[in-house]
Amino acid sequence: MGLVWQILIVGLTIAVGGLAFLLLGLMRRVEVLSWQLKHIQTITPKRKGREGHKPGTKAPDFTLPAVDGREISLHDYAGQKILLVFTQDGCGPCHAVLPELNRPFREKVQVLAVNNGVRENMESFLEKHALNYSVLLQQSLSVSKRYEVLATPFAFVINEEGRVCAAGVVSNHEHATFLLDAANQWEQESHASNEVENEDHHDPSMEVLTEAVAAD
Repeated sequence: MGLVWQILIVGLTIAVGGLAFLLLGLMRRVEVLSWQLKHIQTITPKRKGREGHKPGTKAPDFTLPAVDGREISLHDYAGQKILLVFTQDGCGPCHAVLPELNRPFREKVQVLAVNNGVRENMESFLEKHALNYSVLLQQSLSVSKRYEVLATPFAFVINEEGRVCAAGVVSNHEHATFLLDAANQWEQESHASNEVENEDHHDPSMEVLTEAVAAD
């Protein structure tokens, strides 16, 4: 009888271990699917006011006062990759993401925030959260409207040539990383498309004609 119980216990232990292994695998799969869903939701916003300018669009220039009193323009960052983040007073996710953007990214990018609201509110916020980038102040969503986005927190990645490469919701540092990855992918695809287009426009007969003229 003792031997039977030992066999049953061993079998039960193996079964429990197998179920635990399957459960861990399932949890890992759910985690991966959740990450993929967040990635898709970040870079492909569909709700009204969450689309903004499309990749390839020239980023509208603007000049706004910073919280510290300076006047800052988008063109001050010419030749640099920019993560332009729109926020507003009373937006909980906005207040949460701004400190997270202090954290470094895998690539060099200048963060620039544009907050819609009252200077005093942002001054109070900055007293509690020291940011290593500039926060500008807009009124009545003046710049947001030019970028065709009303929701917050929302960000655009603008490349060194001043063009929008990606846009989407940014509720945390991970979302911002998704956007930067999407921007890099868009640039790679854009460059590849331009190379193919140039090859399509290439006329081999012109080379033959040029060589013939040179030979004469």
